[in-house]
Amino acid sequence: MRYFVRVDCVPGRGVSPFDVDELERAAGLFRDALGRFTGVDGRDGVEMVLSGVRVAAQPGGVKVLLHVDAPELEFAEDAAWGLLEAVVEPGGVLDGWSVASCGVEPAAEPALEGPVAKPKPESGVVGSGRARLRSSAGHLRLGLGRFGHTGVGDGAGVSEDAAVLAAGAVMHAVDLVTDGLFADLVDLERRGEERSVAEYGFELPVLDELPEGFAERYSPSFVRRFIVATAGALGRLTSGVWDGPRSVAEGLAIRLLLDQAAFVLDLYDAFDAGTEGALAVFRAWVFDDTDLEELYRDDIPQDELGSVDGWFTPFRPTVHVHPYTVDRPV
Repeated sequence: MRYFVRVDCVPGRGVSPFDVDELERAAGLFRDALGRFTGVDGRDGVEMVLSGVRVAAQPGGVKVLLHVDAPELEFAEDAAWGLLEAVVEPGGVLDGWSVASCGVEPAAEPALEGPVAKPKPESGVVGSGRARLRSSAGHLRLGLGRFGHTGVGDGAGVSEDAAVLAAGAVMHAVDLVTDGLFADLVDLERRGEERSVAEYGFELPVLDELPEGFAERYSPSFVRRFIVATAGALGRLTSGVWDGPRSVAEGLAIRLLLDQAAFVLDLYDAFDAGTEGALAVFRAWVFDDTDLEELYRDDIPQDELGSVDGWFTPFRPTVHVHPYTVDRPV
């Protein structure tokens, strides 16, 4: 019988249970570790099949959802607990983490087909998280008008607070995207210079958000170039000298940034009609007339996809991109 077992893990000393960056990094380590298992040894020597794994950072720790084929519910829960205990064993990369709870989720099957729902943080965490976003907003050298706040009385455009929260989430997302790309690159390089994301076999949280049809072309060389292109785009954007994406790679980097900004707002229970509208205004300004949706189509034959090398070519001959990103076949 198939069971969906939820396991909640919490960090020990040295990791803040509400540091989004740390929790996202830990979630990546859990994904990597669990991705190596296809079966679980349970009580009485019964071997059970592990046919699905999903991991998500949540306020306070990391949530793991396991799809286990087991003869009985107790067997599935015991096996899941034992598996996670092995993953967080002392001396490993998740040393200090521990299993807080484990139990079968009666309504978990739909969650395996989409993102795992994140429980909303408690009020104290919401308050401190939003305060961090408001503080971060001051480092984004753009006026709140870019987020739809006109400042012309009540009811005009996006509220000031919604615009500030959205701006802070964008700044916070800069760190998430940058750190995530470096972490994904390290994981990919461990498998060899010739391996691609399609051959990796485990989740790569940031790279997996790029157009899936091109995954076979995402080599370590590509990722290094993409990181440089991302740094250039995010640097111009946050310093207030934005002139639009200069290449496809820069456009994809901005898309990653906006997706992470929405995640941050949701994490702190701040993603509502106001902040959603603020991000929509910002997205329209950032992208202008750049359309990347065609790349995300899933019905394009592989032989018609073309090379990702062209993603780093400037849209216009009059704009400059970092020399590391050009004329280097991936």
